[in-house]
Amino acid sequence: MRGKLNLYVFNLFLALSSCNFSSDHVITVFAASSLTTALTEITFEFEQKYPTIAIRLNFASSSMLARQIMMGANADVFLSANEQWMNALQQKQFVDVNSRLNLLSNKLVVISSKNSKMALAELADLTHSKVKRIALADWTHVPAGIYAKQMLEKSNVWRRVNSKCLPALDVRAALSYVARGDAEVGLVYKSDAIISENVTVQFQPVDSLQTAIVYPVAAITKNKKAGSEKFFLFLQSSVSRKIFQKNQFGTMF
Repeated sequence: MRGKLNLYVFNLFLALSSCNFSSDHVITVFAASSLTTALTEITFEFEQKYPTIAIRLNFASSSMLARQIMMGANADVFLSANEQWMNALQQKQFVDVNSRLNLLSNKLVVISSKNSKMALAELADLTHSKVKRIALADWTHVPAGIYAKQMLEKSNVWRRVNSKCLPALDVRAALSYVARGDAEVGLVYKSDAIISENVTVQFQPVDSLQTAIVYPVAAITKNKKAGSEKFFLFLQSSVSRKIFQKNQFGTMF
């Protein structure tokens, strides 16, 4: 709870402090919720280096953010948890193709509540009667849930467990369901599993079952600002690489 409060205060500080900047020096970044911890830290480091540029962060599921951009939301940079939603924006000419690059990778893990006595070793174990509810991001449109469903289908257990699956607004919501005991088990990104003291990683499914998880980033076409280019370069810096890797993301730069 304290971590969430600190993050809220930090983001509020960013929003208030940005009032002292002209619009050309305020960069609004729409980013997948799984990037909340890492990107908040990176933003702090960026603003220390470039005190005349303010970063506004908006975190939600990639699907929700992409739809907001399509509806005219004021965004300068989009960082998605999958390529499909970036492709959708690109097809409608919302993103600058020349700025687009694949920034990060991730993996899915199976988690349980820290106090759970379960011992799970493979996805087939999710079919056991002791597993009543499985939390994952909404698989109809949220990248983390789409990836999870694909993995369960590859392992031939989806049809046997889909009735147990509890769709969450995004991957952080799925994590919270398990952390507070609303679901015995969850499928979340490796980068999210490490932020909660109330969950335990049961296992990481083998790579052959996992769809490649790629995080592309791009500038929004209608809002080309000089500060955006600096932020792009900073995302690929050694400082950002260390922060991303500390948070269990794979770096592709």
